[in-house]
Amino acid sequence: MSTVVVNGCPVHFIDNEREDCKTSLLMIHGAGASLDMWPSEFYELPKTRVMALDLPGHGHSPPPGRRSIEQYATVVEAFITTLNLPNPVLLGHSMGSAIAMTIVRRHVVTLAGLILFGASARMPVSPFILEGSINSLNEVAMFISDKGITDAPISRRDVVRRQILATGTMTTFGDFLACSRYDMRASLSQIDVPTLVIAGRQDVLTPLKFSQSLATGLPKSDLVILENVGHYAMLERLDLVLASIEEFINRPGSESAFVGSA
Repeated sequence: MSTVVVNGCPVHFIDNEREDCKTSLLMIHGAGASLDMWPSEFYELPKTRVMALDLPGHGHSPPPGRRSIEQYATVVEAFITTLNLPNPVLLGHSMGSAIAMTIVRRHVVTLAGLILFGASARMPVSPFILEGSINSLNEVAMFISDKGITDAPISRRDVVRRQILATGTMTTFGDFLACSRYDMRASLSQIDVPTLVIAGRQDVLTPLKFSQSLATGLPKSDLVILENVGHYAMLERLDLVLASIEEFINRPGSESAFVGSA
């Protein structure tokens, strides 16, 4: 585990430190979460340098958090630039997917591709979650951990709940506020990199129809639908998620797209 200062903000991250890899993969967690959301198996993806960061105010990155997707995107862009990551693929979950798409649209850094799950071109947030994150964070954490996961051990639900509570009221509220203000629908044509959209058929937090609409609007996208999976695919069917990622980054003809250059 390491920390780098970007734009005056210490950002905590994990790096499997593989060199001379075909692909660099940077993982961006969702609202109220941290890099601990990513199971350790992600860092074992073959021939891939895998990194994950804690957004400001999350995990071991100190507050304050941010209140817009654009502000979080600025932090991630600076992280990529500071570490001189060559043409990474961004993997984003939920709010992390919104951050990843925003980075592509802004063209501040060069990316090789996107992998998005729990993703949508807009992210309306129910009043219960938005207001509850201020007034009753424990209830919101219980609701999200219960509704967000369809078929996984109780321990996996506890991961979601504990991370939201650890992130705390103000940062979690800021995350949901950022999501509620986000709308990429008019800019999807600008997401011009190869994109894999992974969706759970039973996702009630970001319903499947939103991910389907997103995939339809993206110029270079593939959609994978996972059965009996909700919002937290990486906790519910890690095997299928990793298989989909490996196929995407290793498919025939992808080599020139995913080889990084300094």
